Amino acid sequence: MSQSKETLRQSTRQSVEAIADRAGLKVIFKEGRRATDLWMLAVVGPRLEVIEAATEMMNELVDADLELITSAQRDDDYKLSMVITDKLEHQASQLPERRAKLRLMLQREQDANTF
Repeated sequence: MSQSKETLRQSTRQSVEAIADRAGLKVIFKEGRRATDLWMLAVVGPRLEVIEAATEMMNELVDADLELITSAQRDDDYKLSMVITDKLEHQASQLPERRAKLRLMLQREQDANTF
């Protein structure tokens, strides 16, 4: 990894906050639970704006991976919970989370090729 984990955490947070601010969304950061997690976060606001912001985050965060956890709708607010992790290729090969992601990616590729 070309930058330290703390530098990556700070730049990732700044990018997410900038995207949320431009869209007028609320973002809540929490510490991640796994060693590969940079941040757990929730983005709250109108549904379409939240989804568009998540897409922009996926495109902008080139040094990290974004995993969607849950979504929920309450009244006019839509909440999308995500975790930002180290890039898959930077994770240790013995980590169960990495192996699970790779299995899922392989399964999706096989499923796409069966149609």
